[in-house]
Amino acid sequence: MFEEVIEKELIFVRKYIKDIPLPLLTAFYKEFEGRSEDEVRVRQNEIFEMYSLSLSANALAIELAINQMAEIIFKPESYSVTPHGDVYFMTRGGAILTTKVDALGESRKEIENVISNWMYAIVEKPKRKMHPYQKNLVAKITEIEPLLTNYDYESAKRVLNDYGLKPVEALLLAFGVIPCKETIRLYLPRLISLFYYNGMPVHTIQLTNTDSGKSYFGIRCEFAFNFTSFSEFPSPAKLIYDARNASKGAVFVSNGIVIDEIDKLNKQRFEESYQPLNTGLENGIWRRGVQTISGINLEGYRLIPFILFGNILQGEDPLYLVAENPRNTVISLLDNATGMSTYSFVERFAIVDVIYKRIPILDYVIKKDGIYGSMRDSVLRALISLIQERIKIQEIDGYGIVNGRLRRHAEAVYNIVSALFGEEVEFDDKDICKVVAGELTVEELLNKVFKEKEQSTPEVEVIDFTKMNAKV
Repeated sequence: MFEEVIEKELIFVRKYIKDIPLPLLTAFYKEFEGRSEDEVRVRQNEIFEMYSLSLSANALAIELAINQMAEIIFKPESYSVTPHGDVYFMTRGGAILTTKVDALGESRKEIENVISNWMYAIVEKPKRKMHPYQKNLVAKITEIEPLLTNYDYESAKRVLNDYGLKPVEALLLAFGVIPCKETIRLYLPRLISLFYYNGMPVHTIQLTNTDSGKSYFGIRCEFAFNFTSFSEFPSPAKLIYDARNASKGAVFVSNGIVIDEIDKLNKQRFEESYQPLNTGLENGIWRRGVQTISGINLEGYRLIPFILFGNILQGEDPLYLVAENPRNTVISLLDNATGMSTYSFVERFAIVDVIYKRIPILDYVIKKDGIYGSMRDSVLRALISLIQERIKIQEIDGYGIVNGRLRRHAEAVYNIVSALFGEEVEFDDKDICKVVAGELTVEELLNKVFKEKEQSTPEVEVIDFTKMNAKV
């Protein structure tokens, strides 16, 4: 069914470096076009080495010690700016890279846009200690090039219009996954959080079995949408503000946050982040109850989606009862892990999803001659942008099932899923209210919708010749 679109619209890049993330290959696909196999192998290694330096301050220190300079591909994990125009970027690996603010743009808006993107930089070992508060490795940026995102609207419109695809199917193909009942069930809660409703982000929590592609999804979002993906619950310093050096955290340098392993939650970190998270998730105001060394209160405004992932299994044993309301399941999990009441925190999330069925994503990924395929990031971004334009603002009734914040969530989910499935599929807004409340699972919703769709299709009469013969 999807052969034509896979053949014409997907890219396939052979992976020559064992540890290189597939989303990194997708992001730098153009670097490999028109090159021989040996040249592609060399270029992949070069790109991976530059990316790896952003993940390890020790690796960067060794490179600087040997060569006095290094090339690095990085996305800032946090940053600070002094009144004198010095910019300090903290990398994922803990190194600090410094440059002048005028190297990033001419206006505040332009500079803030650049800061939330991936960058290529040449750095050199400094001749003196350059950061007033940190003991981390500091390297001076001598050249910097923002890797600004682009949108391929022409290809995205072709994908949506020429192949008879539902928007949700187009997105699954863009992520490199065959659209089917299992993958739609797995990906739908994640995809919902890639959209805004009435200017507001839509947050999701999803617990699944292992091998469901959560890590890949987070890393792909990092490269495609400038999200930040954490493999564990981050400290408030990394997530919001670090008072030690007055640096803004991930919420200010990202278009979204993905946090994995919430089933192994760090109690202290969650406790420290709880109140700032509640406020930030609800209205985009991020503040910490601490002051910088200079006595500055830490506060900022940014509306971005959060996607929280966790595992439903511990070894081979299910951690939770299958019959449990998924919203109550997650509240119970977080309450037990933290010793706190987390009801109001979980209430900030529109979709709270628990999948007990094992859906190994590798069984559904698109491959050709053993090479994984997906659409280019520029096409994926354009698809999200075009589908966003199709989302209507339509009020729904809460039916006594949801009210207040949950009713607002239900309205957002209803309008987003309606855009994702197109006019051919009609969702009952009452069912959406039940999904948000946890009274109906996403799987039950999809089963109900497609069962009704099948029943509405005219059926051809089937004659049972066995019974006819028996009558004769």
